[in-house]
Amino acid sequence: TLKPTKKTNRGRHDASTGTSIWHERINDVVDRHANGDLGREEAFALLASIARDFVSTATGSDVRNQTLTDIEATPRTTGNQHGLTLLRQTIEALYPAREATVEQAGEWVANLVERWR
Repeated sequence: TLKPTKKTNRGRHDASTGTSIWHERINDVVDRHANGDLGREEAFALLASIARDFVSTATGSDVRNQTLTDIEATPRTTGNQHGLTLLRQTIEALYPAREATVEQAGEWVANLVERWR
């Protein structure tokens, strides 16, 4: 028999290393859309919200209500430049994403989570 693995709860503060909770949230939105429980626009809005929540948790700086202009205007440092650029690109891609599928949008947000440093 397989022994159950002990799951360590790191809480929301460990965004950069504990990525599984973020992937679960992304997959939940993609799955709910695929099942017809979420409309396309609602799914895109939720994915953008997850991206903003992730970055707010990872940086300790609340970006949940920041516009693209606000994100672009945030002072860049060696430590945050890569991540802020990824966030801006991800959010920017989600809004005019008329051609993209919810699955593609989910991959973009998952990519943000994986590439964050």
